[in-house]
Amino acid sequence: PALGVFAVILFGVWGFLAHRQVLFWKNDVTLFEHSLRVAWRNAPAHTALATVYGRQGNFDLALTHARAAVDADPGSGSGWRVLGDVQDSLGKPDEAIADYRKALSLQPDAAATWVRLGEVQARTGKLDAAIESYHSGLRLDANFSPAHNNLGTALSSLGRRSEAIQEFAECVRLKPGAADNRYNLGLALLDDGKLPEAIQQLSLAVRLHRDYLDAIIALARAYGRAGEYSQSERAFNEAVRLSPNRSDIRIGLGSVFLMEGKTNEAASAFAEANRLQPEIAQREMQSGIASMNQNDLNGAIAHLAAVASLQPNHLEAQQRLGLILLQRSRFPEALFHFREAVRISATPQNHYNVARALGMQGDLTNAATEYRVVLGKTPDAPAALNDLAWILATAGEAALRNGSEAVKFAERASSLTGETNIVFLGTLAAAYAEAGRFDEAVRTSEKARSLALSVGDRGMAETAEKRTAVYQIKKPLRQ
Repeated sequence: PALGVFAVILFGVWGFLAHRQVLFWKNDVTLFEHSLRVAWRNAPAHTALATVYGRQGNFDLALTHARAAVDADPGSGSGWRVLGDVQDSLGKPDEAIADYRKALSLQPDAAATWVRLGEVQARTGKLDAAIESYHSGLRLDANFSPAHNNLGTALSSLGRRSEAIQEFAECVRLKPGAADNRYNLGLALLDDGKLPEAIQQLSLAVRLHRDYLDAIIALARAYGRAGEYSQSERAFNEAVRLSPNRSDIRIGLGSVFLMEGKTNEAASAFAEANRLQPEIAQREMQSGIASMNQNDLNGAIAHLAAVASLQPNHLEAQQRLGLILLQRSRFPEALFHFREAVRISATPQNHYNVARALGMQGDLTNAATEYRVVLGKTPDAPAALNDLAWILATAGEAALRNGSEAVKFAERASSLTGETNIVFLGTLAAAYAEAGRFDEAVRTSEKARSLALSVGDRGMAETAEKRTAVYQIKKPLRQ
């Protein structure tokens, strides 16, 4: 999932396996070893010792006894299951999977073995196979909470969010007092954009386990995405208290400060993140681009703002952030980052972005100045020619209008694009009208309408038709 890591709940390999034997013999290794001195081919004793040594982390001895157990009794499903666990602990997942399958061929109704098989399959990237194994275990024991949890994690990894939420919700139903269950459900809901429900579950997770750091961080992000910045700030501060050396927490806190307009506090948080992890800016940049690709604009803004604060001369971060903010109609902030981009590199494109932001927030005088800067650097920039012509033709302020200049720039923009750009034709028609050339304005506007209809753009066609009616009564267009 994009926002965190689900808590994978193992059902307790070394606490569960050979459970009856361990309880019966009370972990008496001496008794087991004595039994083997009397009769080496004693499968239960080998299985119990393999379990004990596995719990102690002595996997070489555990492997010796697990192999001896299946050698003594090849038909023992529990023996093969223990061998699978030892192989898994030794980092041999393929061998573990083979041993679990052998165990299941002998004991197909062992729900726990199905789930152990699924865990190893999931860890090695075989998610579809893992999901089938978890389902097999749940068909045998529908109330096996770890199986529901791990199934939910696998489904979430495949983007099957609604199914994952159902599995995590079942975990909560079975064990409502388990903080991990609440956290996993909350994280899945957050990943699915269900913010109120996510906040409810994550809050319960923190209430059940006051110092549950991952849940606190997820809760802070959920509050932030919901626009509840004071609550988000409070949660991030708690996360900082619990883990003061986590740079990602400082980044999250800094992003919230930015949203609250607390620029000094944001700068301090970002500076501390950079001190803790100097390469954090690169990681945040990668996260910002990934968020853009997923159309998560709020996430992209947070990551890119962090980069821009950490490294003010990071040109790409300033440009991308400005474009997203412009898209979200946050014009003053967009303008700030576009001007930062110009400070770093005064290219025509960066000046053009400044001009667009100025125009969109209604500052047409300065927008026109910036467009002229662009055209001074690249005289045949079609978009700048068109946008400046539009201001000169339609501005409400008479001092800004200049019909002849508007026609010159609009004709050049339309010519450069082969007279196939509907927007540019609309600007040219407005320029003709401002210059008093209404017949040409009508013909050009009608051409724009025909072109729009030919490509199926009914909205542009209707706009051109309305403008044509204005030109027919010999009136120029005004913004």
